[in-house]
This record gives sequence, C-alpha cells and structure tokens, in this order.
Amino acid sequence: MPERLSSLPQLIQDPLLSLLLLACVLLAASAILGGFAHRTAGAAAHPPAQSALLGSLALALGLHLAGLKLQEAGVAYPRTLLLALEHFLLLAVTLAYGPFIGLLAGLAYLLLSGQPFFVADRQAQLVLQGVFLFQLLLTGWLAIYPSPRRSRWAGVFSVVAGYLLATATLALLPVYLGTGELTFLDLIRSVRSRFPELLIWVLLALLLSPAAYGRLYPLREREAQHSAPTPPQHSGAEDQTVPGEQ
Repeated sequence: MPERLSSLPQLIQDPLLSLLLLACVLLAASAILGGFAHRTAGAAAHPPAQSALLGSLALALGLHLAGLKLQEAGVAYPRTLLLALEHFLLLAVTLAYGPFIGLLAGLAYLLLSGQPFFVADRQAQLVLQGVFLFQLLLTGWLAIYPSPRRSRWAGVFSVVAGYLLATATLALLPVYLGTGELTFLDLIRSVRSRFPELLIWVLLALLLSPAAYGRLYPLREREAQHSAPTPPQHSGAEDQTVPGEQ
C-alpha cells in the first residue's frame, strides 16, 4: 500500500479508485444532508440522546475490553457474538437518533478502541472501525425514513442496507490500494466478511419494537409526537348514525 500511495497523482487518475471515492463521498454527503434536512442534528444536544450515546459507548468499550482480556488469557469465548453485541449497541443508538449521533458514536469508538491498551494491531483496527463508522453514518441516514420508531422492519432494513453499502464501497478501498486490482470475488468477500455479525444484528433489530425505542431512547415531546405511529382514521360515514337506530 505505501508504494501505491507514493504515486498519488497516478492514483487520482485511476478510474476505479475515482469511482469508489465518488461513491463514498456521495453516500456520506447524502447522509449528512439528509440529517440536516430532517433536523436530526439537534439530537446531539438532547440530554437523553447524549446519555444513551455515552451509555452505549461505555458498554461497547467494556465488551471490547472484556474480549481482549479473554483472548489474552486464552479463554474460549463466542468472539463473533461478543463483537456483534459490541457493535449493535452503537447501531441501536444510531437507529434511534439518526446519522449525526451515529457519526459521533463512530468517531468516539474509532478513537477510543484504537488506543494501544485496546488493541495490538492499531492500523488494522483503525481500518475496520473506519468502515464501521461509515456504516453507522449510512445506517442513521437510512433510519430517518422509514423509522424504526414506526416499524420493526425499518430497523432491519437500515442495518442490512447500511452494512451492504459500506462493505461495497469504503471497505473495498484498502483492498484495491493494497493489491492494485479489484474483482467481483473481492466484492463478495467484503460483503461476507462480517456476515455472521450481520445475522445477529438482524435478530437483535427484530427484537427492538417501536415501543422499545420509545422507552430506551426517548425523544423530546414534539419529536415523539411526530414519530408516533399514526392512529387508524375512520371515514365520516362510519361515524354517522342511521336515523331511527338510536
């Protein structure tokens, strides 16, 4: 990778690299602009959202550290399950509050989990967490509408689509920079790289009902009314009473 990075002007003229970078930029810009358009940036200043974010980060880092300690001690443990739970804590708070909370969660997680006392191979960890940060941003954007506060399946859709978009774009950049080529098999490998985690995320997202989001991740009163499920509407004909039936 360093040899390829040394020829930066040639890399800029590379059509495939330019396409990947353009896709990443467009997706990130769409997520950020979508967040502004739907006024989700204000969630970062909302105390319940801040508490949920800090709590999710603390629990995720706690699980991360526990996994490292178990690995150092040579204790067998369900690594994939632990990683999936660790990441889903951040996915859930992102689903609840949108792309800006997801961006903050991803940045904090990337910076903290990349510290030397958390990981041995810091460069590899930063690459993985950088892709996960991008995934969180996209997941929060996709969760704006349809919202998981209205439909259980909306959360599942946002998690799956955010994962697929991140692994089919940003996750391919290190592969291409390292090998100088990109094949369809590389795309399949990238998508399959965390597929067991994705299945666990889907199951966990299915467990979170709209009511659970309201209890675990509260909103301001005005936002709660806006995101509440719309009650069924009855036509005026159904409410009319036929004369003589009273």
